Amino acid sequence: MIFIAAMVVTLLADWQAGPQGAAYHATTAGELWHKAHAPSLNLTQAITERYISPALWSAVMLPILLAPIWVVALGKAGFFALLAVILHLSGRRRDPTQAKTD
Repeated sequence: MIFIAAMVVTLLADWQAGPQGAAYHATTAGELWHKAHAPSLNLTQAITERYISPALWSAVMLPILLAPIWVVALGKAGFFALLAVILHLSGRRRDPTQAKTD
């Protein structure tokens, strides 16, 4: 629910941020991260490319950072909703025939 609210807020903020008559400009995830804390973005890139894989940064992280922030928030909401459904369906159910004895 939080990610959906973040999606709506950022979409409305982007829509109203531009001057009248200007084309819509979506704030990207990377742009927002850079405004919030640029050193952590640079550190994350350096660690990912040096210790994990340069391909991971360019193939996975870069498209996410170039996507509009509301799309990223929607993707996170969808991921966690799918995870919740999977965990709910795979959960162990109590046997109703076994009564709890106290």
